[in-house]
Amino acid sequence: MRHQSSWSVEQRYIFEVLLGEHLGLQYQTEAVSELPWVEIDCPGAGPGRKLRVGANLFLRPKEQWLTPAVMPNLPLTHLDLRASIPNWNLGAIPALFPPAAEPKDGLADKGDLFLPLDIFGGAFFLLTRYEELVIKKRDRHQRFPSEESIAYKTGLLLRPVIDEYSHLLALALSACFPGIECRRHESRIRLSHDVDHPYQFFGKSAPQMAFAAGKWIYRHHTPASAWRLANSGVRAGLARDVSRDPFNSYASLMKAGETIGNPCEFYFMAGQKGGRHEELYDLNQPELQGLLREIHDRGHVIGLHASYDSFRSAETLCSERDCLLSSAKRADIKLKSIGGRQHYLRWENPTTWRAWEQAGFAYDATLGFADQIGFRCGTSREFPVFDVVESKKLNLRERPLAVMDVTMTDYMKLGHDEIVKQLRNLWATVKSIGGVMEVLIHNCNPQAAWLAEEVCSL
Repeated sequence: MRHQSSWSVEQRYIFEVLLGEHLGLQYQTEAVSELPWVEIDCPGAGPGRKLRVGANLFLRPKEQWLTPAVMPNLPLTHLDLRASIPNWNLGAIPALFPPAAEPKDGLADKGDLFLPLDIFGGAFFLLTRYEELVIKKRDRHQRFPSEESIAYKTGLLLRPVIDEYSHLLALALSACFPGIECRRHESRIRLSHDVDHPYQFFGKSAPQMAFAAGKWIYRHHTPASAWRLANSGVRAGLARDVSRDPFNSYASLMKAGETIGNPCEFYFMAGQKGGRHEELYDLNQPELQGLLREIHDRGHVIGLHASYDSFRSAETLCSERDCLLSSAKRADIKLKSIGGRQHYLRWENPTTWRAWEQAGFAYDATLGFADQIGFRCGTSREFPVFDVVESKKLNLRERPLAVMDVTMTDYMKLGHDEIVKQLRNLWATVKSIGGVMEVLIHNCNPQAAWLAEEVCSL
């Protein structure tokens, strides 16, 4: 495989993701100065036959890098490639970057093929969250707003474009080099659960119970819900019956994971200082120690739900990681590989990824938008992280978040039927390309059990 010699580290990274991880292929690369596309050949596939893929992003000069000059031009071009790729069935494909040049040497006569879009540059742009370094606008929690993203502006947020790109690449390789075998991916759903509030009433003082009840009544002010709340408060808070606490939905969530055949991931806060945006709780509390043991014994995963202010601090993340490890050890659990998610989905490029890397985490699962479901990173598949500023691949991996419960209920204001419709449509999309639908359901969500059942029925 031959490619332009500029931005060689960046190109090696994206080749590894698309050709190595997505397609499962072994390959060798050669950097060639002034080559205006990526050129792929295959030994034994016939003399001179080549697949050429358009290039654009990695042809840009350094003075344009990480500036608005490199952003995709809108509106995007959508290409109908069915004439050259007969098995393509995913419709017109968006080209984030058009090719800077096209070959003019009679491709069809040689059995060659040219893909007129920058697959590798577009995938790199989305995976690395390149645009979040160029666009400076943030919401009140210092998060990059979904409406500022290229995916949202072009209506692509519900399409895993990178997964489509790798599928297109596989079909093009098969058309050019018959007999080549690319990796097939099995689609699946993974449930994860951020434990912001382990219990609503259990183990709390009278003022804390009153505050928790007040918040609930403010949001769910009906006589029936007030009565259920009072009953739960008496049984869980005053009588200390943890099984009657409204937030104790852990058993139903674990059952859902077991039903779909994938372990659930429970992300707990640990060692945080407490503040306006988070509840301070103690994982060494006997009931939470028992909960940790039950989660572990049933084969599910324990991770860190990093505190609100930790997204810019490796030191804070290390402290919270150590507290989680200590509490797990106290429960006779040895956590070998730890991942997790940032509270409020707070994330800054590349600061947060660097902090998680420095703290020794195996993966992060933060990257979805709080206010919109879909594919913030353009993919439904886990991927290795790349630091664009330092031009360096990290050891950390990202598990992109597709659906968060409160995104649908609180931000998008969807009703019951619309939530079901969105879940089914998203799952159909993920299944079509062999991806993973990462679904976040909070244990403290009053619809947690119902949502888990709906996911199991997909």
